Amino acid sequence: MKIRDITFIEYVSLDLDSKIVYDYYLEYGKHKAVDHFGIGAFVDASFGFVKDLQYYFNSTQEGFTWDDFFKEMSIFTGRGVHDLQHMSIFTLMEVVKYITDQVSIINNMEANYLGYAPDANEVRAGIDKFSEYGGFVQFDSLAQGDLLRYDAIKKLPYSICFTKLKLEVDRSTYQKNLNVK
Repeated sequence: MKIRDITFIEYVSLDLDSKIVYDYYLEYGKHKAVDHFGIGAFVDASFGFVKDLQYYFNSTQEGFTWDDFFKEMSIFTGRGVHDLQHMSIFTLMEVVKYITDQVSIINNMEANYLGYAPDANEVRAGIDKFSEYGGFVQFDSLAQGDLLRYDAIKKLPYSICFTKLKLEVDRSTYQKNLNVK
């Protein structure tokens, strides 16, 4: 079977054997990461947009599904889902690869600069319980517990929110070190 460029609509209409071949190619083919929709670097995107996409990759068993992709890209581009589904499956896969790479960059930044190893007292007290809240903890920290500020925080650039969160981590580390006797 020859792989050819088809729309997403054609892809989901393929017979089972053909779909298996395309699925393999989509999963393991060498797709370059291309920002066809002008998303830009995630550090420059809105905090809410980045956290929504990060959630799909990090917090759901299904991962980033085509339904998630079309929902988020429809919101981002202002184009209808039906319009997006008539695009080339390979073009769409290049955008998925771009998003995957950007989420990986954000994950690495957060792991390197916002994460830390809890001490024995924190582990005993149950700090791991907070991990089930995912990005909500970051929203709560930025909003200082004020739920009415969440929507405003979602609109802020990720880079500003990240810098504030890093400042709080550094401030906490400083206070902890200052209190060590």
